[in-house]
Amino acid sequence: MSVTVQRIGTTIRTFEIGDFDQVMRVESSFPSPQSEEWMMGHLRDGSNEMLVLERGSRVQGYCLYEEKKHSLRIIRFGVAVPHCGLGRMLMQNVQRRCITHGHNRVDVSVNEYDVPVQLFLSRVGFTAINVDGGRYQFRFLRGE
Repeated sequence: MSVTVQRIGTTIRTFEIGDFDQVMRVESSFPSPQSEEWMMGHLRDGSNEMLVLERGSRVQGYCLYEEKKHSLRIIRFGVAVPHCGLGRMLMQNVQRRCITHGHNRVDVSVNEYDVPVQLFLSRVGFTAINVDGGRYQFRFLRGE
């Protein structure tokens, strides 16, 4: 099912296979990018979905997540250009999806040294709930 949200020349929609190269272009800009095989393996898993954020005809961000019975778990999230509101738009869309699909929460795990992402998650409504094995666990609770 394709979901499209449009704002200020930006579209957030369900991933299509033709988006893969552009998603990997965004992914390759990170200090520790995942491989094409890793990404494709997660996309083939029937419980995982991906949203893409498109500006113009270019994918500028994505969110790969697993849909569980009562929650969403973000597996990988990224935007091509930080600090311009694209990440906030994408994350708010994921939070709305959590609510409209009847889930109770969104969970995400972040490397303990990735302070910019930790601060970003705090600004968009997530709360740090645990530290486990060098990773901070963040949670967005429905209704908070």
